[in-house]
Amino acid sequence: MAQIDILIIGGGAAALSAALFLPEKTRALLVCKPYNLGCSTEYAQGGIACPIDADDIQSHIDDTIKAGAGRCREAVVKLLVSEGYELMGELLKMGAPFDRDENGALLRAKEAAHGKARILRAGGDQTGVKIRSFLLEKLRYPARFGEVVDLLIENDRCYGATIASGDLRENIYARHTIIASGGFGALYAVTTNPPSILGELQGIAAFRGRKLSDMHFTQFHPTALATGAPAQKPLLSEALRGEGATIIDDRDRRFLEDYGANELSPRDLVSRAVFAHIKSGRKAYLDLSGFDERYLRERFASAYGKLIEFGLKPPFGKAPISPAFHYAMGGIAIDERARVLDTKGLYAIGEAAMSGAHGANRLASNSLTEALAFGAIAAETIASDSSSAKERSFGVIGEPSRVEGDGEVLDTIRDTLWNRAGVERDSASLNKAASVLEALSERKLGLLTRRSLITARTIISHAIDEKQSVGAHYIGKESV
Repeated sequence: MAQIDILIIGGGAAALSAALFLPEKTRALLVCKPYNLGCSTEYAQGGIACPIDADDIQSHIDDTIKAGAGRCREAVVKLLVSEGYELMGELLKMGAPFDRDENGALLRAKEAAHGKARILRAGGDQTGVKIRSFLLEKLRYPARFGEVVDLLIENDRCYGATIASGDLRENIYARHTIIASGGFGALYAVTTNPPSILGELQGIAAFRGRKLSDMHFTQFHPTALATGAPAQKPLLSEALRGEGATIIDDRDRRFLEDYGANELSPRDLVSRAVFAHIKSGRKAYLDLSGFDERYLRERFASAYGKLIEFGLKPPFGKAPISPAFHYAMGGIAIDERARVLDTKGLYAIGEAAMSGAHGANRLASNSLTEALAFGAIAAETIASDSSSAKERSFGVIGEPSRVEGDGEVLDTIRDTLWNRAGVERDSASLNKAASVLEALSERKLGLLTRRSLITARTIISHAIDEKQSVGAHYIGKESV
């Protein structure tokens, strides 16, 4: 029975960061979904939050904890910010393509709830694409396409995973397995996430007895481009507001103050304000009229391209917006060294994990910081692990990944989560959602759809258990 040292599940920033910092001569393999849409990193526009200098570390920690609404693990926040600061220095030495001015100084932007302009960007609003390309160039291990359909767990140890590639299934045995598969945004009807981000690994982990935490802390981005049919909404980066874009309604009125917010308030406040204003019968727009077209094209190339793609013509005046699911603060519970709780040989990083760094409401641009930093932390933890385990053999699970009717079930999950566990929730809607999802569990489902359903049901159960509004979990007025 062949066994490798490390199996990495995922192909985004967290997975590639872990691969970058693994010990030399490691036998490692990356497995990711067989299409580029399986990676949220590609859609990260805003940038990477990093202290300006050592004196700014505490300020960045304070901003993160404040945004997290009292639910951050302070020790993890300190680790994230300090490790992130050191890591950005290493990446810069490696040639990471962060934007610089004509004198070679790093350009930094300001985003919501940050006390200072500390956001590093690459290619303007193409940070995710640029950083992932940079990390892929550094990748020294083989990668293959496939979907993880099971984790090989017995008692308190993980021995690898079962991978499906077309009709072929096989067990890949590994001393260490890193889950870096992303969040679960495509379980919501309106989202900025690609359509394959369905939270299967969270469901697999829960099915195998691992703990999921804070699954109800779901962040909604306030300025997704309000397009027609596609569920995945293009993101209009928060950095646009950091550089002067404003939010207005169909009367050209800046309305955020009516809801106790402004353009650079935390995302939960701005999302609720925009959501409530639209709900009241108004329309919402991001006013871009103050931007020079050339500057917008060069500095925000991704947003510029999306505006063109969806029918807006330069010079852009105002772009229609609405909130959309953006990021999962909750996930597979880990400790401060990226180890999945009570499980030897298993790690979770990035959006798949709940480290406690984000609390109830993630600070803007801390997601790529966490992905990169905890990728490095996982690699360091593995390098220091001298434990060994006897090799084990597992049967290959035979249940089909998808069956006819799964698409309809996934659509029901999406509509249920968006309408009943979205920007606003209430107890009646959440209880109704629980009933709808419970009924779905009685249907014949493919294996991975069943695991996604576990994830969706956990989101609802955690939301029901949280009786008070906190961070991104907002209890509104009862409306069934």
